[in-house]
Amino acid sequence: VAVFLSWARQHGKAAETDPRISQMNPTLLGCIAASALLRKAAGIAFESKRRSTLTGDIIECLGRSLEEICPVYPSS
Repeated sequence: VAVFLSWARQHGKAAETDPRISQMNPTLLGCIAASALLRKAAGIAFESKRRSTLTGDIIECLGRSLEEICPVYPSS
């Protein structure tokens, strides 16, 4: 949540000077992004573990989930 909150606050600061950027509440944006990440990770974990999915299984899928939501492109 902290990473997404930080990104949302940076987005909010940019929105102050650029009217094209939405000025949504950064705390709300950060929480929505963190929720989406966790739901994605839980879905990935559930695909392999089904009903025996544990919290540890979801934690293991966080990296893959983040990569799918916010892909890192190789620098050229």
